[in-house]
Amino acid sequence: MEIDRSYFGPNNPAVAIDLDNVGAALFKEHNYRESERLFQEALAISEKAHGAQHPDVADALSNLAELYAVERRYPEAKAAYQRTIGIREAVFGKTNPRLIANLRAYAHLMRKMEDYAEAEKADVRALGIEVRNSLHP
Repeated sequence: MEIDRSYFGPNNPAVAIDLDNVGAALFKEHNYRESERLFQEALAISEKAHGAQHPDVADALSNLAELYAVERRYPEAKAAYQRTIGIREAVFGKTNPRLIANLRAYAHLMRKMEDYAEAEKADVRALGIEVRNSLHP
């Protein structure tokens, strides 16, 4: 990460990917404070470099959503998942398999928030994408 930062500069998209990856590793080690800082930095760089509707932005948001959910910061997690799903739909289409994991994670969060109708809607949508893509690869 530091090599990329010194070679490409601190606001290069490659640095954002590095930050996101290191943040994910720290998240797995339960170092939530530092992983959140890295995810936020990756998000800021990606948004500045690519704009708000880019897969790298969705990746950072997805990681933040997972972190917020683990920390029981449910409203923040919900907003991050919704934005992630919206970006992936805009970039890849509404039936792209890349949506499945985010829809399922969002459904899980909605159950924790006791919004069962929204959870079912997301689960059904994820299943529909899975079935559609298994029938029409």
